[in-house]
Amino acid sequence: MHIKIFQIFITIFLLVTNVNATSLKESIEQVVSANSEIIAEHFNKKAYRADIKLQEADYYPTVDFSTNIKKENKTEQMDSSSTTSDTDLYGWNANVKIEQLVYDGKKTSNNIKQYTHKYNTIKYKSNQRIEDLVFDTIKIYTTLVSYQELIAMDEFKIKVHEKYLQLAKEKEEISGERLDVYQVSSKIKTIIDHFLEQEVNQQKAFSQYIRLTSTKLNNNICRPIIDETTIPSTLEKTISIALKNSNKVLAQKEIIKEKIMTMNSQSSNFKPTIKLTAEVDWDSDIKLEDNGETKTYNIGLRSNWNLYNGGKDKITMQKNKIYVLEEKKILDTIEEEVIADTKGAYNTYYKLKKRIENIKSHILDNKAIVDINNRQLQDGTKIFLDLLNAESELFRTKILLINTEFLLFDEYYNILKNLDILSDTILKSNDQVCQKYIFNEPILKLQKQTEDELSNELGLE
Repeated sequence: MHIKIFQIFITIFLLVTNVNATSLKESIEQVVSANSEIIAEHFNKKAYRADIKLQEADYYPTVDFSTNIKKENKTEQMDSSSTTSDTDLYGWNANVKIEQLVYDGKKTSNNIKQYTHKYNTIKYKSNQRIEDLVFDTIKIYTTLVSYQELIAMDEFKIKVHEKYLQLAKEKEEISGERLDVYQVSSKIKTIIDHFLEQEVNQQKAFSQYIRLTSTKLNNNICRPIIDETTIPSTLEKTISIALKNSNKVLAQKEIIKEKIMTMNSQSSNFKPTIKLTAEVDWDSDIKLEDNGETKTYNIGLRSNWNLYNGGKDKITMQKNKIYVLEEKKILDTIEEEVIADTKGAYNTYYKLKKRIENIKSHILDNKAIVDINNRQLQDGTKIFLDLLNAESELFRTKILLINTEFLLFDEYYNILKNLDILSDTILKSNDQVCQKYIFNEPILKLQKQTEDELSNELGLE
């Protein structure tokens, strides 16, 4: 009986369905609107914004109004006589006091600037944290898409090897040799183990997605679209924009400005504080008896000037100068990190593109090797294990292609994150409809194919 060997291959395609889908853009919209940590960051910024208003309030006058109503019973008895007098006294007092800051050596204005810079620091740090959460969501989403494809690949590999197992059993019936059956069965068990491991990792990724977006992902998902127009044309431009827009850099610059304003505010302690005061006092039958009334008006300038406090202010200013120098060195370190991260992501992205093209070519070679092994197995010049090994290498390069393509997604979004345009780029992108991911598995009789035909079959045009 002549054993016929058939080549099994897969054609991956997408079908339009009516099932709801969840694109990357929709996932980011969900995390921005529903993630508890992002909502908390917005509240935190509002709280620090209120601190600026508190400092601005010092520019406005303070107005105090106080009243006092008094009822008094007065009994008098003279020792020399038995005469007593009993008097009831009623009276009231009202006071209005107004105080307006006139001069404080720019302490208030410096305090306002100090708290403005503190707010900006929190704002940039908060923006950075939000971008980190958005990036984490993107990473989880693309990871889930990759698991979807890898699990489908494992399922297909199992079906391929089940066909090989059937052929091995047919051969055993003729030759009585069972080695090929064991070899194929071993390959299937290895694939199943990898398949189960991928499913476990997929479930963990689903849990992370729920944690970030507060929603379950039951709909179709798909690969996002890379828009290379968002990447600057040169590495130098990319680094320049990254340094200009980086939330980490901007936050550190605000910290330095805040420290400088703290010094300026401290220097105000060497200057006097002058306040304009105005006071009106009405009194009826309290200060003066027998229905007496008084009205008192006061207006004046009150000055307070500390002339010496043991040099505490001077020491504090020297300490703050040291803090400024420290923060400037930290800024240098942060800028170096931004340059290194941006340079690494940019270079890695374009290296990965070259790797992908090389892997696609590698897949074509491995596909041709599988075809040759099939023919030589029929001719009796190759053993069944040679075919299995060639098939395994073909699948290995296909999986390598999927993993490398998703590494390209990671570096693309890492570049956008360094440029501080990650969220905006995704949220402003065109809507994407994710279609159902399906494998179609035709079984064709082996025939010689050209490289172009192999490329079409693999979808590597």
